[in-house]
Amino acid sequence: EIQGHVNGPGLGVNEYMGLSINRATAVMDYLVIKGVSKTRLSFKGFSNLKMIYPKPENDQQSAKNRRVEILIVSEK
Repeated sequence: EIQGHVNGPGLGVNEYMGLSINRATAVMDYLVIKGVSKTRLSFKGFSNLKMIYPKPENDQQSAKNRRVEILIVSEK
């Protein structure tokens, strides 16, 4: 599962949902181009719901909130 996240403290979830989905699908598209079967992949956008730093204090913390994570959900 490819999970997209954004930095968006203080804003509503809907403000950035599209961006988080676009991040996740960009990674999924790259993996498919590199030969991973699309049937083995899924994606989710989390908007700003799971920020590492809910109230970032500097650019580095904001950057860490903008990320894509890959979760292994089953082994084949």
